[in-house]
Amino acid sequence: MMFVDGGGPSLGPLPTDRPHQFKTQFIYQFNFGTSIGVNQYMASGLPVTREIGIYPPNTLPVQYLGRGSDGRTPTFSQTDMVLQHEFKLMGTKALQLSLNVLNLFNQDTAVSKASTYQYTGGVIPNEAAFYAGSQTLASLINSQNVVQNPNFLMDNGFQAPIAARFGVKFIF
Repeated sequence: MMFVDGGGPSLGPLPTDRPHQFKTQFIYQFNFGTSIGVNQYMASGLPVTREIGIYPPNTLPVQYLGRGSDGRTPTFSQTDMVLQHEFKLMGTKALQLSLNVLNLFNQDTAVSKASTYQYTGGVIPNEAAFYAGSQTLASLINSQNVVQNPNFLMDNGFQAPIAARFGVKFIF
């Protein structure tokens, strides 16, 4: 399953590889009990690797053009924010209210693509010819009339939408 056309090993970036990442946090606490925090995360996109299933109905996935064959998803970035205020009560007691907003700017970056070529079925290679390099899975796609997935290489997973959580904490 981990071979490219011609029987060589499928080498390259793994599916969750993000070689460039940037993270920063800013938190400020005011004297009157309010705190504000911002978290920023940016990372390069994930590699997209096309696959074809072999030996239907098992359709074992083969990365026939190698890992990262179809580039990467777009750069991912997300800004989160927290706002918190503490009200002093009698003695050491306090009431703390908070608002936590994830994906503050409601970005909807694609985080995955449909990378399986076939809609149903797959290809049946001649193993000896495949590993000898005289038969390619790309040529079998046409000769065995494999039906292409209509969503092939289209975005199919997206960043989670904006989400807000309110919190109430009684401190004693």
